[in-house]
Amino acid sequence: MLVRLGVGNLLVIDPDFFVESNLNRQLLATTGTLGCYKAEVASERGKIINPVVMIEALNQSFQNDRGAQSLISCDLFVPELVVWS
Repeated sequence: MLVRLGVGNLLVIDPDFFVESNLNRQLLATTGTLGCYKAEVASERGKIINPVVMIEALNQSFQNDRGAQSLISCDLFVPELVVWS
């Protein structure tokens, strides 16, 4: 929704990847995204929806230094975004 609303810059942090049990409950999970990092898939899908949005994907835990440092320039932080389909 943020991409569709035209939010200009997004930072997506998630160390997890899609597995079969995600198929019935996560919007971006498809047989084609199994084994792919969730942040990368979200970034790619967002760029298809709105190619002018800048999306940075970090495939790592938020607790590490890079994840925490990346928040310094953020205006809004959403600790966990749940997408229902």
